[in-house]
Amino acid sequence: MSFSPNNLRCEYLTNPLGVDSPKPRLSWQNPEMPAGETITACQAMVASSETLLLAGTPDMWDSGKVAGNSDFTTEYSGKKLDSGSRYYWTVRNWNSNNIAGPFSQPTFFETGLRPEEWQGEWITKPFFEKFLTNSTVTTDESGEKADHVFAAYFRKDFQLNGKIKSARAYISGLGLYELRVNGHKIGDRVLDPGCTDYDQTALYATYDITAELTTQNAIGVIVGNGNHIKKYGYDVPKLMVQVQVNFVAGHQEIIASSPSWKVTHGPLRENGIYFGENYDARLEMPGWDMPNFNDSPWENAISAPNSPLSANMGPAIRVTQLLQPQQIFNPQPGVFVADFGQNFAGWVRLNVSGPAGTAIKLHFGELCHSDGSLNANTAKGAEATDTYILKGQGQEIWEPRFTYHGFRYVEICGFPGVPTAENITGCVVHSDVPEIGTFSCSNDLLNRIHTAIRWTQLSSLKSIPTDSPQRNERQGWLGDAALSSEQAILNFDMAAFYTKFVNDIQAAVHPDGSLSDVVPSYWHQTYPCDPSWGTAYLTISWFMYWYHGDTRILENNYDNYKKYLAFLGTQADNHILRHSGKYGDWCPPGS
Repeated sequence: MSFSPNNLRCEYLTNPLGVDSPKPRLSWQNPEMPAGETITACQAMVASSETLLLAGTPDMWDSGKVAGNSDFTTEYSGKKLDSGSRYYWTVRNWNSNNIAGPFSQPTFFETGLRPEEWQGEWITKPFFEKFLTNSTVTTDESGEKADHVFAAYFRKDFQLNGKIKSARAYISGLGLYELRVNGHKIGDRVLDPGCTDYDQTALYATYDITAELTTQNAIGVIVGNGNHIKKYGYDVPKLMVQVQVNFVAGHQEIIASSPSWKVTHGPLRENGIYFGENYDARLEMPGWDMPNFNDSPWENAISAPNSPLSANMGPAIRVTQLLQPQQIFNPQPGVFVADFGQNFAGWVRLNVSGPAGTAIKLHFGELCHSDGSLNANTAKGAEATDTYILKGQGQEIWEPRFTYHGFRYVEICGFPGVPTAENITGCVVHSDVPEIGTFSCSNDLLNRIHTAIRWTQLSSLKSIPTDSPQRNERQGWLGDAALSSEQAILNFDMAAFYTKFVNDIQAAVHPDGSLSDVVPSYWHQTYPCDPSWGTAYLTISWFMYWYHGDTRILENNYDNYKKYLAFLGTQADNHILRHSGKYGDWCPPGS
């Protein structure tokens, strides 16, 4: 029997690009052993090429034989890793008879960019068209309108001469972006980058674009609002890009964002997490993300304020499943309501043809009234409406980029004709955490409860564990995060997700040690947090240690744990927090 390790991961991710830890953690799972046998030791090797690794001559690190008898996580302890480089690694085990098993199949990780290696600069549009949306919820319930802007379209032409060995794009667009090269969307990430306090950290992603590049090239990026809005203390959308091209001849070329890039508005107009999107296909600019496009009418970009960059090491948000409507109602003339038979988070993909200028409105909700019409009461102020205006050129397929909705039902108005299931596809969207646990029993009610819990958990994972996907909140409430964390860990591989979220909590600790009820602390009014909410910081960290053996998370946050507990001490009367229970029974039945 082979007892080779499997499921090799670096920083809890499979073959990650853009790792910026100088000592990344390597982990793996050991196979189930026959009765009476155990794993007694392991050996990890890291090399700068797969050839060296397979030859058994690693040039970066050889851990040697290390005693141990469980699944392993080891910290890379070899030579200094170069930035923007790929490294290959493998592992083998010894059994209780001191027999060495075969090495695992080689896997790899790629390093990202160090802060001093970014040659690009943050850029933005000189002037934005603005619009106001309904207020996002704040503790004072002021009803103040939220200031948003239309999406920005950036582009840059560049020429490459020579045979390309490899090419990487390092990118962050705040609040949300879509990267396109030579007419194609790059990667399958959506709603990227993850939520952070952008004044402290903006996450960047790394894409392999080797196969996309030719002699004449163009980069196109669409950037929308996301949470990078004035109401949360930020500003207008902005962009950072650095493309590094390595040639077979040995030289490197860098194309980086600067005020030489061009920018304009386009068909994606109003956009917001709670608002939805307005897209006017009549305003499309064919070829805008292709070489030799005439961008002379576009503005030159301008420099934007800096946001510190770090690698996005959480699981990507993706479209993970497609659903078709189970039935479509027609409660009144010209109004249709599609029922997907399942409450989920995401959006609808339209497949439609009709006259130019036809405006289709999609309004999302979790409930219906008795007459079959949409009941959007649980949206609590979120407009949750997407509008698509047809260009009138045959079959048109569209889905939003910079919003999402929590819904089972979608109300469709303005559709040219009668929509069918072929016209409407539900896209399930969440942080792509692998399922690792299952549950079933003889009681169907318990099985249904577990299924509902899984859907609820996934619908609330949007790089942070949000309270809900449908209301005008969708914040990282720490109380919700703490109470659901062990359930989440038992059902899904949450290690990379919670590593990122604990970093977010760490960034939210004030100098006095206090924490916010929501993280990232977009709602600044929620300092200091209810003590029951703040326990998420320690609870999730402890579960990461308990279930994953992660000691680094405790080491990196230990001083802040002490600061937070010291702050609680300043609020205590003889060690008792008499003000505990900030929210009380805030949501009684019937409210």
